[in-house]
Amino acid sequence: METKLSKEKEVLDYLNISRTTLWRLKKEGLPTVKVGNSQRYDIEEVKEWVLNDEEVNYQPKEIEKKQAIIEPSNNETLHFENAEITDNEINNTERILQEYPISLTYLLEHNDKYLQKIFDKECIEKLTENLRNYDDTNVSNAKIVKIFSFEYLKLLKQKHQEQTKPKEFNTELNNFIQQDNNSIRVIWGNCLDLMQKMESESIQLMVTSPPYYNAREYSQWENIDLYLEDMRKIIRESWRVLDNHRVWVWNVGDIFDNDRKVTKSVWGKKRIPLGAYFIKIFEEEGFEFVDDIIWDKGEVESKRFMNGGMDYPFYQYPMNCYEHILIFHKHRLDTQKIPCPVCGSLNVNGNTQSEIGVQSWECKNEKCFVRSPNNRGKRFSLRTNMMQYWFDEDINNNRVF
Repeated sequence: METKLSKEKEVLDYLNISRTTLWRLKKEGLPTVKVGNSQRYDIEEVKEWVLNDEEVNYQPKEIEKKQAIIEPSNNETLHFENAEITDNEINNTERILQEYPISLTYLLEHNDKYLQKIFDKECIEKLTENLRNYDDTNVSNAKIVKIFSFEYLKLLKQKHQEQTKPKEFNTELNNFIQQDNNSIRVIWGNCLDLMQKMESESIQLMVTSPPYYNAREYSQWENIDLYLEDMRKIIRESWRVLDNHRVWVWNVGDIFDNDRKVTKSVWGKKRIPLGAYFIKIFEEEGFEFVDDIIWDKGEVESKRFMNGGMDYPFYQYPMNCYEHILIFHKHRLDTQKIPCPVCGSLNVNGNTQSEIGVQSWECKNEKCFVRSPNNRGKRFSLRTNMMQYWFDEDINNNRVF
């Protein structure tokens, strides 16, 4: 029976490695079959070679199975017997676990000199105590790195919150907001007054449709400038309260009204582009404008412009059938080192800013599992870690970041 030969892509997928690593393995003796001017692979021979060669650090997907242990911080350990950690959960770098095993104790010792530069003795003792609440026996490297990063960044945030605590901070209000349950909590009050009592970077998403300028009895201002100044105060305070690298969603529509800057008479009515005004204010207060999603309502919601049926052009004024859904990001520059998402090391160098306010780092740990073809360390930022590695993972029934 003729042996089926596989192409390079099939071997790359099977071993879950890069072309650079495949080239290195071929140098070490990975069996190949020359077909014309190209090379093919016998998967069975490749499998046997990988399993029998002690120096090979990569194992096929189908033969790697591990036991999972999920560790809450309340000193209880939940064991999932015979559970398998999938490739999506453990990251490709787990394939060399035996060559460079990680533990929480190891990460504390490895990162000690960096921790001493960032935290005082009391904070380091607190970090050590928090990590002792986890049982990392038989836990994957990726999971251990997540746990260490979670506890480290939690302390880093607490340090920032202490430094930026508002004068009107209200403990009772913040305890109510940060309850460890999934219940919906509604707080009644003036949003600016309440935010001034809240902890810094304690809210992970903000969504609102602000009162439109002089559109209702409860939302009246002397002129457009005073209205925008009040909105600016709210936006400025929201910068402090919104968590870092998070999203603000602001729904507003352009209006046709009197800005009252020249006259209060009816002839002072004109188009007021609130969407454009708010984009400018958000940017001036430090936010990054991301997108303007147009909410098409299908038809205008008023017939005021029809002039009682005398719909001559000069008697009509424009009405909108849409509103803006403005998307903004908050990026406060991360000046403290962020653990490598692969190996958990704080031996990292500031690289560049991938965008304004987003600090990029490069891992300098020589034992790190991920290296580029040019032998450069893993590059990452706190923002990319949140999106690609941690996904707000709920390690202990609490928000991670």
